[in-house]
Formats: sequence, C-alpha cells, structure tokens
Amino acid sequence: MRYFGALTIAVTVVVCVGVAGAATTSRLEGRVVDDQGAPLARAHVTISSDSLIGGPRSATTDGGGGFAFNLLPVGDYSVEAELTRFTLAQTCAA
Repeated sequence: MRYFGALTIAVTVVVCVGVAGAATTSRLEGRVVDDQGAPLARAHVTISSDSLIGGPRSATTDGGGGFAFNLLPVGDYSVEAELTRFTLAQTCAA
C-alpha cells in the first residue's frame, strides 16, 4: 500500500547585522514534519531567490527533520521540501 502524506515546513530566518547596522547575511533554518507533526529525516530541501548567486541551494534534513542554510544574502526565499511518498511542500521566507 502506498501512503501519500503532507509535508509541512516551519521556517525561521535570522539576519546578521554588520558594523554599520545594515544586514549583511542571513540564516534560514527550519523543520520538515508530516501531517501528524512527526519530524521527517532525509527530506530534500531546496531554497531559491533572486538574491542567491549561483542558483538554488539544497540540503537534506537531519534525524529531527531540521535543516539550515548559512551565510545567505538578505532577500526573499522560496523553500521547497520533498520526500518520497509525500506531496511537495512549498513556502516563502523573507
């Protein structure tokens, strides 16, 4: 039997401020969970933004469903998470 569940992405954005008070980099972190709230390990997470030089970046969630992207240019990001047998989840972070 195949099970198709829903993925949920919880995202936190941390902005690092430089000496002059202007934001220079940011960190985007979050968790991927199923529709019951259980963390999902090995989900493939991709972020994209017009601010990213070199195109989208990808990561795989850890055992607790967590992921993080460091030293990102400040901007708006699209976040997608996918895992076999689950529907694609998308959200935005600013």
